[in-house]
Order: sequence, then structure tokens, then C-alpha cells
Amino acid sequence: MKDNQEEIFQALIVALFQQTEPLPAGVQSKFNQIDENYTTSDILRLTTLHPPLEAAYKTNRVWLKNHSRQRSKGPLPNAEFETNNPTNATIENIDSNISDLPDLQQIYDRMNAKVQPHGFKAFLIKISKATDSVKASRDTILVSIADGFVHE
Repeated sequence: MKDNQEEIFQALIVALFQQTEPLPAGVQSKFNQIDENYTTSDILRLTTLHPPLEAAYKTNRVWLKNHSRQRSKGPLPNAEFETNNPTNATIENIDSNISDLPDLQQIYDRMNAKVQPHGFKAFLIKISKATDSVKASRDTILVSIADGFVHE
């Protein structure tokens, strides 16, 4: 499975987590139909059924895309080397400002640690089968975070 697909599933899971109300019944029934045969296109169509979910999903997708690009820039510069070599022509480290999403990095990191063996699609299918996917996403993510604290 492509990283892009995993990012789509991941962004949707966090978008569900960020909802303040359960999904409308019609939208929830569509979510309950998610299974292994669902494509990323099918899942993207689901996000458009509920505007608050779509808005959160789009915000998360943009953040993930930017975060992925930032991760792939290579290792962080060595501060001591930079101080000792002021004429270094190395490209500066580009830092993205995510102050409007302070907890997002921690949520994604904890989810990644918990989900990696099975993939985010399996995680999303489990959440979508619940009678309230918003609550299920919160419960699942919070259990993952709590589990991480127990094992630290």
C-alpha cells in the first residue's frame, strides 16, 4: 500500500477524532459499509458527506503532506558544525509552523507506533464499523496513547 493511501486513512481517522458531535445517521451508515474493498476514492467521497468532517480531513491532509516533505529533507543540521563553519553552503533547515495544531504531531506519532503492523486501513475499518465512529476514533486513539504511556 502506498504511503499516500496510508496518509489518506490517517487524515480521516484524525478528522473523525476531531469531530465534536457524532456523525449524522446517514453518514454513519455509509461509514459502516467501509471494508477491505473500499478504495481511497470511496473514502474521499465519504468525507464530502459531512462538511465539518471534510474540513478537518482537508486540514489534516495538508498538514500530513507538508510534514512528509519536511521529514524527507534529511537529517537535522548539526548545531556545533554550523557554529564552527559559518560559511557552510548547506541548505538551511526549513521549519514549518504548526502552532495552530499543537497536539497533531503527538497524535500522529502515537498512532503510527500503534498501527504500523496492520496499517491505517485496518484501523479505519475497525473505527468505521462502530455505531459511533467519532467516539470509536477517540476511544481507539486515546487507548493507543494510554498504552504508549504504560510502555514508556
